Amino acid sequence: MMSPRQIAEDYSNGVSNLADNAISATRLANNAISANLQAFNTSVQTAKESAKEFSKMSGNTVKAFQQVSKYPDRVFARSWVEQ
Repeated sequence: MMSPRQIAEDYSNGVSNLADNAISATRLANNAISANLQAFNTSVQTAKESAKEFSKMSGNTVKAFQQVSKYPDRVFARSWVEQ
C-alpha cells in the first residue's frame, strides 16, 4: 500500500508534468504561427512588388500605344530596357 505522502508526491509530479506539457505545446504552436506569419508577409511583399512592376509595364504599354496611334505613319524603335 502507498503512503499518503507518496500519493501526494505522485499527484504533484503528474500535475507538474501536465503544466510543462501545456506550456511546451503552446510554445510550439506560437513558433509555428510566427513562422507562418513571416512566410505570409514575405509572399505579400513579393506580390506587392510584382503588382508594382505589372502596373509599370501596363503604363509603358499604354504610352507606346498612345504614341503609335498619335503618329501612325512613323516607325518607333525602342529598347526593352528602361533608361
